[in-house]
Amino acid sequence: MTPQRGPACTGSRFETVERWALPAILLAAFALRVYRLGAKNIWWDEGLAIWAVRKSLLSVTLWTAQDVHPPLYFYHLWAWVRLVGESEFAARFISAIWGVLTVAVVYPLGVRVGGRRAGILAALFLAVARFHVWWSQEMRMYVLATLAATLTLYLAVRWLDEERERSRALWPVLYTAAAAACLYTIYIAALAPLVANLYALTAWVRIPRVRRKGVALRWLGAQVAALALFLPWALFAYTRMHTWSVAAPFDFRLFLELYATLLTLGVSTYIERYTLYLVPFALVALGGLATLLWRPKRPEPGLPGPQAIALLGLSLALLPLVVYIVTRPHSLFYTPRVEARYLLLFSPAFCAFVAWSVVRLGRRAWPLGAAALAASLGLMLAFLPGYYDGRYLRDEMQTMARMLGALARPGDVVLLISGNRYQLFGYYYEQIVPPEQRVPVIELPQSEAFTPENVGPQLSAATAGHSRFWVAAIETSIQDPDQLSLPWLDQHYPRVLTHNVGYNALILYGQEPDPLRVDPAALRPEWPLQAGGQGLELLGYDLPGREYQAGDTIDLGLYYRAQAAERVSVQWLRADGGVLQTVTQDWAATAPAARAGIRFRVWPWYEGGGTRLVVRWAPAAGGAGDSVELPGPHILALSNRPTPERIAQPLEVAFAQGIGLRGFDLHRAIQNGSVQARPGDTLTLDLFWQAAQPVAQDYTVFTHLVGTAHNPRTGGPVWAQHDGPPVDGTCLTSTWVPGQVIADRHLLQIDPAAPPGDYELEIGLYLPSTGERLRLASGEDHVILARVHVSR
Repeated sequence: MTPQRGPACTGSRFETVERWALPAILLAAFALRVYRLGAKNIWWDEGLAIWAVRKSLLSVTLWTAQDVHPPLYFYHLWAWVRLVGESEFAARFISAIWGVLTVAVVYPLGVRVGGRRAGILAALFLAVARFHVWWSQEMRMYVLATLAATLTLYLAVRWLDEERERSRALWPVLYTAAAAACLYTIYIAALAPLVANLYALTAWVRIPRVRRKGVALRWLGAQVAALALFLPWALFAYTRMHTWSVAAPFDFRLFLELYATLLTLGVSTYIERYTLYLVPFALVALGGLATLLWRPKRPEPGLPGPQAIALLGLSLALLPLVVYIVTRPHSLFYTPRVEARYLLLFSPAFCAFVAWSVVRLGRRAWPLGAAALAASLGLMLAFLPGYYDGRYLRDEMQTMARMLGALARPGDVVLLISGNRYQLFGYYYEQIVPPEQRVPVIELPQSEAFTPENVGPQLSAATAGHSRFWVAAIETSIQDPDQLSLPWLDQHYPRVLTHNVGYNALILYGQEPDPLRVDPAALRPEWPLQAGGQGLELLGYDLPGREYQAGDTIDLGLYYRAQAAERVSVQWLRADGGVLQTVTQDWAATAPAARAGIRFRVWPWYEGGGTRLVVRWAPAAGGAGDSVELPGPHILALSNRPTPERIAQPLEVAFAQGIGLRGFDLHRAIQNGSVQARPGDTLTLDLFWQAAQPVAQDYTVFTHLVGTAHNPRTGGPVWAQHDGPPVDGTCLTSTWVPGQVIADRHLLQIDPAAPPGDYELEIGLYLPSTGERLRLASGEDHVILARVHVSR
């Protein structure tokens, strides 16, 4: 008889797939976590971390004892940045490594819980989980805590599983180390040993009776050892930790919705839009639980169902409960507000639970398992690309730091009016400017905020003895809400140079005939260059960003040496040679060098792609010149942006100030001037504006859905609303080029409580400072675009 080889071959193929699956998943996890890792500016907490690890190890220890986190992560980061540097990519890379290691650890946890296929799927789900990818790219301790917690759960399961047959000293030692690492990384990670102990109660029944006493002693010994390792720090920090609160009341139902949305989709904003996407995950989870009602025909790999649920269910249930409790206002130690990052700890347990459910459904009926896998993995993959949208390195304070490095001179001082943003300023300033070129920085105000009584004395004391001084004004509204500092300085000192970056600015005060002069020792351009000839020599340039998108400002810094006055023009060109913008300046003769600033604006109608810069110069008195080409920045195309090529509903509406509305698009079928919608729907409205002349002021666009019934939430008949400057503030009306069509998108979510009936969609513009609306020639102050019929 010919042997039946089909099943064996099939099993062999599955074993081959499983053998190569984990390395492939780990490689994918690594790629997702290092992709655009450095393409984002550091934020406040990351700046604080760098500020802390620039201290000595002893100072780090003393500081963390007064802060809200234990020191283990900061010890890691302290050593890491000294090894690889402080760039955004380098400093975050250690977090990416911890993230990949967590994917590696969730595999054996999944195997222990539900077999090899559950382990593979758990690793796959975590590898592509947007929430975990997000925090694997942050210079914070949360992904390290997640690794320690996952390792603690895995070691607890493996240790207790093997205790049924034999005892090994290795597992208690490793478990103790992992549990102690949890306690030393973030205090809330103490939940991992707690879950392990609760799980141990369920595992107790599987251990032979004759071995239970010895197992209990070893288990309790490991818990005591972990606590003993943590006790020195607890005693040291207890008397030093401050008590303060930033907590605010938070609806528990909304909190649970946030928790579910983060674990499944990795989204933390506008979560009400994603409720329906949670349904497939809920069905998979319920399906997995329902399989406990079926008795398997043969033993299944992994833990018995009730034990698996005890381990994973306790992890997923305890975390939100504890986080919600500790974020309620209380009077002991630190009370944080609800933040997404606190919910990361057991995200691997969630992935293991989904994998367990998928595998168990597949064992009952493979179509169910396939559908569960497709739904879960498909949604995770669908939401993952959105995490990278808008992730690019902006020029926030880099140009400020480079200007200080080039133009500040011995005897200068920097007044940092920062609103507690000193960590961010210090990150760029100390990273870009070498120690020998740095001038002292004085943080102001030296009180909670500037007041009319203290602004003069504090600024006078800070500027005393300095003929020149710089002001780095960064988010001054936080500690100078009445804007007292800059007017006082302008009244008492001459302003020589101003560089604005959005609401922030770098300002030079003093008597200075040549503020752009660069001393030879300070000549450190970001990109050194030797170009030009006898009349003018280009020595280098600064271009802090490599990518820009609509609304950004490009600040190009050019270093030069000129023997005579030169007329210089800088052209910003598309890759095909088309001119985007041209800036022309007259450069005076200078020695030994000078720095000139060239500014371009990225308009929303620019197409994405590569660009180049061409610098041309010629003697101001006439004669032959020269030129040099520089690599230009890359323009990031705006995803899903409206385009003016085809306007669905053309209009010719003329507002005052020469502003015209050329049409709109609701992306819905309009029949007899009306569209259909339901409560809770989001209306996507694209408006197409065109200015006939320059607009002097910046207007805000309002879009309202107005009914007849009173809405208590808005205090009037408005049931959906979005007000904001055009194109999300990236194309203010004062910057409109006459004749250029501006595509402006607004999203209006209809109130879920909106009663059925007919509504009107109206739009217009107003001055945000006064609320005064811009009128049409007819005298009306709004335009009705369409009727919206709302039905349930």
